[in-house]
Amino acid sequence: MKSWLPPLKRIVAVFSFLPRLCGLTPRTPILPSKVATAAVPSEEVSGGGDEGDLFYSASIGEVLASRYVIKRKLGWGIYSNVWMVEDTEKPNTYFALKALTTLGTVSSEIHELEYLERIRDADPSHRGYRHVPHMFDHFMLKCALGHPHRCFVTDLMAESTVSFAARSRNNCLPLKLTKRITKEIIFALDYLHNVCNIVHTDIKPSNILVGCSDMEELINRLEPVKYLSGSDGVQVPQSQPLNMSCLPELQEGGIHAKLIDVGVACWADKVDQHFTDVYELVLGDSLFPREASDRAIPILQTLVFGDFPSHMLERGKYTLEHYNPNGRLKIDPESRGSLEMSIKDLGSLPDIDIFIDFLKRMLRLDPEQRASLDELLQHEWLKEVM
Repeated sequence: MKSWLPPLKRIVAVFSFLPRLCGLTPRTPILPSKVATAAVPSEEVSGGGDEGDLFYSASIGEVLASRYVIKRKLGWGIYSNVWMVEDTEKPNTYFALKALTTLGTVSSEIHELEYLERIRDADPSHRGYRHVPHMFDHFMLKCALGHPHRCFVTDLMAESTVSFAARSRNNCLPLKLTKRITKEIIFALDYLHNVCNIVHTDIKPSNILVGCSDMEELINRLEPVKYLSGSDGVQVPQSQPLNMSCLPELQEGGIHAKLIDVGVACWADKVDQHFTDVYELVLGDSLFPREASDRAIPILQTLVFGDFPSHMLERGKYTLEHYNPNGRLKIDPESRGSLEMSIKDLGSLPDIDIFIDFLKRMLRLDPEQRASLDELLQHEWLKEVM
């Protein structure tokens, strides 16, 4: 039998017909258009003097807040770019400096400073504290065009699990390491949810960073800074996470993980989100297509997990667009899949039935039926990792 995941992605690829058949307007597409997808840059290259440029364009060697020297660019996202800096007050001490865009700085919807302060101060003795970001400093600066940018100075990590796993066979990390990272992220969620009252809302492999026990040696072995041509031809630093392949002698036991980026988090007393990243870490592929829009997710969840309970459909914001009064999808593909089918068809895994049970306990559609963090930590699939 062929793997079920590629057919799932083909099903999603034709969801452009859903707006017409489900009564949606052309302005509410299920998936981004090809034009919109192609327009997404592979690298944020600011620094052209453009008035529309909202990213902070730093230069290697630049000193920020009379203290932090820019050493290299680590990465970027929708609302920020991130730089490795050296602290001049503590020579040979390095941090990650996150500079928000102007929009990220002035938006009333982003409360990252409040979240980072709560995370820093709530309970440093908690088991999850080591696996969340720690803010050491923050300040405001203005770029040459006068745009304001809020900056956060946090602990330095090496790279995301995306790039780290990409150098492994089939884009999969060793199973035991995956289990340990999973356990550490559960510790992080326990701290965020139950101590800080924060819901992350954006758990994904690119927001799970790994570091090692010898970051100083890793920094000493880094390749030189690379540059790209900016919009006006000026050379700007390229994103270069700290590649841990520079330490071929590094052992799995020297690797640890953090769940980062609380920029779009929210305050809440109860968590209602899926943690599907374990699937991707183990199998090297995403459970759902990355290009799927938020409005497509309920349909994909129905395809994989079955029909939503009636009490959830009654509260759903887009229920009338996607579902008939009897609770069935307006467009119900002929074939559905299951976690068991998608996993077992991808090849043999140790303890595959135990792994499937672990996932199913996390990924139940009804939040009230999902396993708690403590229940996940006690699950048999994680027993071999301390």
